[in-house]
Amino acid sequence: VACPPAPGHRFYPHPLTAMPTVNFNTHFPGYAVLGEINRSNARVLKARHLETGDIVAIKHFALNTDADTLRRFERESQIMTQLDHPNVVRIREVRLDAELPYLVMDYVEGGSVRQLLTAQGSLPVETALRLGLQVVSVFRAIHQQGIIHRDVKPENIL
Repeated sequence: VACPPAPGHRFYPHPLTAMPTVNFNTHFPGYAVLGEINRSNARVLKARHLETGDIVAIKHFALNTDADTLRRFERESQIMTQLDHPNVVRIREVRLDAELPYLVMDYVEGGSVRQLLTAQGSLPVETALRLGLQVVSVFRAIHQQGIIHRDVKPENIL
């Protein structure tokens, strides 16, 4: 089922095709890439929106990708453009029609829970409770829409 983007967001559907591997200097129209934030099954870049100067994160796949993975990426993009929750990163733009499909989201300063755990070893009880309550709030909101998060891990909690 195709889901329209949330008001104020842009969504450009793309036929599912394999994605080429690209070098770090990949050009994303309207954005200047500042650096790489993370790389796993997808690459996340820190960038500046040229028109507004806003710092954003751009998520795209770093390796050639099969059609099933691209379908999941398309579904994730559709879901995330519809979510409006204070503990969910806002999606600004989705470009599935680009040679290298990508989505642009707000940049979250401070890193992931994994980075926090690596730096501190453990979290104070108050911090763990606060983060846990925020995650539960997100799960409650997305489950009401019939969504199950399939990749919950400290790296995905900012």
